[in-house]
Amino acid sequence: MSLLDEALEAAAAEVVPHLDVDVELGGKHVPLRFYRIDGERWAEITAMSPARLGSAIDRRYGYNFQAASRIAAPISGRVLDGDDEVEYEDAKWGELFKKLAGHNIKLIHSAIWQLNEYDPEVRVVEAKKASKGGLGQKPS
Repeated sequence: MSLLDEALEAAAAEVVPHLDVDVELGGKHVPLRFYRIDGERWAEITAMSPARLGSAIDRRYGYNFQAASRIAAPISGRVLDGDDEVEYEDAKWGELFKKLAGHNIKLIHSAIWQLNEYDPEVRVVEAKKASKGGLGQKPS
């Protein structure tokens, strides 16, 4: 079995990573769960979110991380209602974002960005260290 075949098999067995975010809305605790979305979709979303001038994080990653996270929220987000994970359409997420405090919106943006950008970046570093001698192959 080739390295790529092994990696694809291992990836298929992985559970999709998620992060939970607790927000307050109308005096009620609203627990949210966000999942990492597929890489092609994330790349598409970031391509639609041009970097802001003067934003260090946007400059580093090449896109507006807040706008990308906002677009991704309805795709990756669920409301935890007891044991149920409830999905909502874009319009309902739009209502939610209009009513949330800035702090809560920041938590959502950060969770989505972490799942789709930061954690995968860290995993590359960890995988390279775990490979033989800690050196990955250089692209040809």
